[in-house]
Amino acid sequence: PRPDAISARPQTAATPASSARFSEQRHYIHETLAKKLQAKADFAAIQQASLQKVGAYLKQIRQEKSMSLDDIYQQTFIQTYTLRAIETGNLQQLPEPFYIRAFIQKYALALGLEGGTLAADFPTL
Repeated sequence: PRPDAISARPQTAATPASSARFSEQRHYIHETLAKKLQAKADFAAIQQASLQKVGAYLKQIRQEKSMSLDDIYQQTFIQTYTLRAIETGNLQQLPEPFYIRAFIQKYALALGLEGGTLAADFPTL
Protein backbone atom coordinates (compact mmCIF):
# COMPACT_ATOMS: atom_id res chain seq x y z
CA PRO A 1 0.00 0.00 0.00
CA ARG A 2 0.98 3.59 -0.56
CA PRO A 3 2.13 5.57 2.50
CA ASP A 4 -0.64 8.15 2.00
CA ALA A 5 -3.21 5.33 1.92
CA ILE A 6 -2.09 4.15 5.34
CA SER A 7 -2.43 7.57 6.91
CA ALA A 8 -5.85 8.00 5.29
CA ARG A 9 -7.32 5.18 7.40
CA PRO A 10 -9.73 6.44 10.01
CA GLN A 11 -8.35 6.45 13.55
CA THR A 12 -10.72 5.04 16.11
CA ALA A 13 -10.35 5.77 19.78
CA ALA A 14 -10.65 2.89 22.19
CA THR A 15 -13.92 2.88 24.06
CA PRO A 16 -13.91 2.34 27.82
CA ALA A 17 -15.55 -1.07 27.27
CA SER A 18 -12.88 -2.19 24.81
CA SER A 19 -10.12 -0.93 27.13
CA ALA A 20 -11.61 -2.89 30.01
CA ARG A 21 -11.92 -5.99 27.84
CA PHE A 22 -8.27 -5.63 26.76
CA SER A 23 -7.18 -5.23 30.37
CA GLU A 24 -9.11 -8.38 31.36
CA GLN A 25 -7.52 -10.32 28.50
CA ARG A 26 -4.06 -9.12 29.50
CA HIS A 27 -4.71 -10.10 33.11
CA TYR A 28 -5.95 -13.55 32.02
CA ILE A 29 -2.88 -14.10 29.83
CA HIS A 30 -0.55 -12.97 32.62
CA GLU A 31 -2.32 -15.21 35.14
CA THR A 32 -2.23 -18.21 32.77
CA LEU A 33 1.46 -17.69 32.08
CA ALA A 34 2.21 -17.41 35.80
CA LYS A 35 0.36 -20.68 36.45
CA LYS A 36 2.26 -22.45 33.67
CA LEU A 37 5.60 -21.17 34.97
CA GLN A 38 4.71 -22.29 38.50
CA ALA A 39 3.66 -25.73 37.24
CA LYS A 40 6.94 -26.03 35.35
CA ALA A 41 8.91 -25.06 38.47
CA ASP A 42 6.92 -27.54 40.57
CA PHE A 43 7.57 -30.32 38.05
CA ALA A 44 11.30 -29.49 37.98
CA ALA A 45 11.37 -29.76 41.78
CA ILE A 46 9.67 -33.17 41.58
CA GLN A 47 12.20 -34.31 38.97
CA GLN A 48 15.06 -33.01 41.11
CA ALA A 49 13.86 -34.87 44.20
CA SER A 50 13.29 -38.05 42.20
CA LEU A 51 16.73 -37.87 40.60
CA GLN A 52 18.39 -37.35 43.98
CA LYS A 53 16.61 -40.40 45.39
CA VAL A 54 17.34 -42.65 42.39
CA GLY A 55 20.91 -41.37 42.06
CA ALA A 56 21.70 -41.98 45.73
CA TYR A 57 20.31 -45.50 45.43
CA LEU A 58 22.40 -46.25 42.32
CA LYS A 59 25.52 -44.90 44.03
CA GLN A 60 24.86 -47.02 47.13
CA ILE A 61 24.46 -50.20 45.07
CA ARG A 62 27.53 -49.37 42.96
CA GLN A 63 29.65 -48.88 46.08
CA GLU A 64 28.28 -52.07 47.68
CA LYS A 65 29.44 -53.93 44.56
CA SER A 66 32.85 -52.20 44.81
CA MET A 67 32.45 -50.75 41.32
CA SER A 68 33.89 -47.43 40.20
CA LEU A 69 32.24 -44.93 37.89
CA ASP A 70 34.79 -46.00 35.29
CA ASP A 71 33.57 -49.61 35.63
CA ILE A 72 30.03 -48.42 34.88
CA TYR A 73 31.32 -46.33 31.96
CA GLN A 74 33.03 -49.42 30.50
CA GLN A 75 29.70 -51.27 30.49
CA THR A 76 27.34 -48.47 29.49
CA PHE A 77 29.47 -45.91 27.63
CA ILE A 78 27.75 -43.22 29.70
CA GLN A 79 30.35 -40.55 30.45
CA THR A 80 31.56 -40.51 34.07
CA TYR A 81 30.55 -36.86 34.53
CA THR A 82 27.00 -37.85 33.54
CA LEU A 83 27.03 -40.79 35.95
CA ARG A 84 28.27 -38.47 38.70
CA ALA A 85 25.52 -35.96 37.91
CA ILE A 86 22.93 -38.74 38.18
CA GLU A 87 24.35 -39.94 41.50
CA THR A 88 24.38 -36.44 42.97
CA GLY A 89 21.01 -35.51 41.52
CA ASN A 90 22.45 -32.61 39.55
CA LEU A 91 19.66 -32.08 37.04
CA GLN A 92 21.30 -28.97 35.55
CA GLN A 93 24.28 -30.99 34.25
CA LEU A 94 22.11 -33.53 32.48
CA PRO A 95 20.39 -33.54 29.08
CA GLU A 96 16.65 -33.73 28.40
CA PRO A 97 14.53 -35.92 30.73
CA PHE A 98 14.04 -38.57 28.03
CA TYR A 99 17.80 -39.17 27.97
CA ILE A 100 18.11 -39.04 31.76
CA ARG A 101 15.56 -41.82 32.01
CA ALA A 102 17.48 -43.90 29.45
CA PHE A 103 20.74 -43.31 31.33
CA ILE A 104 19.14 -44.39 34.62
CA GLN A 105 17.86 -47.55 32.98
CA LYS A 106 21.26 -48.39 31.47
CA TYR A 107 23.07 -47.62 34.72
CA ALA A 108 20.68 -49.79 36.73
CA LEU A 109 21.05 -52.68 34.29
CA ALA A 110 24.84 -52.45 34.60
CA LEU A 111 24.39 -52.93 38.35
CA GLY A 112 22.12 -55.93 37.81
CA LEU A 113 18.98 -54.03 38.82
CA GLU A 114 15.59 -53.78 37.14
CA GLY A 115 16.38 -50.78 34.93
CA GLY A 116 12.89 -50.12 33.60
CA THR A 117 11.34 -49.93 37.05
CA LEU A 118 14.02 -47.61 38.38
CA ALA A 119 13.88 -45.41 35.27
CA ALA A 120 10.10 -45.12 35.62
CA ASP A 121 10.66 -43.46 39.01
CA PHE A 122 12.06 -40.45 37.15
CA PRO A 123 9.10 -38.43 35.83
CA THR A 124 9.00 -37.04 32.31
CA LEU A 125 6.26 -35.13 30.54
